[in-house]
Amino acid sequence: MLVIQLKVSKDNALIDASYRLSLTEMQIVLYGIGLINPTQPEFPLNYRIDIKKFADMFNRSHGQIYQEVKEAIVKRFWERDFSYLDEKGRTVTLRWLTKMVHEDKSGYIEIKFSEEIQPYLHQLQGNFTTYYIDKIAKFKSIYSVRLYEYSIMYLNKNKMDAGRLPILISEIKNKLGLDNKYNRFCDFKIRVLEKAKNEINESSDIKFDYKIIKLGRSPYKIEFIISRKEKQKHPIDNKNYKHNKISTTALEAAKKLVLSSGTGWDLYVIEQQFYDFIKIKGKPDNLEGAFIGFVNSKIKNKP
Repeated sequence: MLVIQLKVSKDNALIDASYRLSLTEMQIVLYGIGLINPTQPEFPLNYRIDIKKFADMFNRSHGQIYQEVKEAIVKRFWERDFSYLDEKGRTVTLRWLTKMVHEDKSGYIEIKFSEEIQPYLHQLQGNFTTYYIDKIAKFKSIYSVRLYEYSIMYLNKNKMDAGRLPILISEIKNKLGLDNKYNRFCDFKIRVLEKAKNEINESSDIKFDYKIIKLGRSPYKIEFIISRKEKQKHPIDNKNYKHNKISTTALEAAKKLVLSSGTGWDLYVIEQQFYDFIKIKGKPDNLEGAFIGFVNSKIKNKP
């Protein structure tokens, strides 16, 4: 089955927040975020869920998907919130949604994100993770999605192809919303870690393993062992890609613009966004001039 390839940009503050979503709820969020154009100053808070596209995107059966998505929103997602620590160390709690509309006869579902989470879903602020939905489309466990996100966030933030990420068991359980679940470590290992390990290694673009660190006889910390698989080519990376590559000179000029703007943005990700942009709009006659204009436009529209 052909998977529609949408790119997701989520601020790491959102990924690192302590929130708990079901797999269907997370897929609803990823579907919506994947539709957002990260180069625009704002994203549309309202969007309609195309049930067929949703089912194809996440390898879900078409038969009951409308009812499953509707029930996930009405019975759970509508009440959901997430929390994070702001720059002053205060806990901030926000709701995901402010509106939903559905019509059973036509299979129509529309939702509206809260305006307060807009900057976390859209403005990258130099601290973000980007990945393609098709890398996680086959995951059946929400914990595979979350651990994949943490892994990609760690590699991208540190500009690494491989690394080790130690974390307390109590901390990762908190991040996964499992404070009061899987009290026996063996259950947590089987139902969360092993399942995520198998799904990530089988279906994604990274290799994922872990090492259990004990204090005496009791497990107290996990070291995630993460590495990128052989680099998979971006859709624009075809036989003509070399003709679309931006020169080092233009990249250095763009880097100076970004640094002087004080945004803290990652130039590599801006470059990838530009490639996505010209893939849709077509290659400009002056590639490097268009790229500099693209960067200036992003800076001009920064929050």
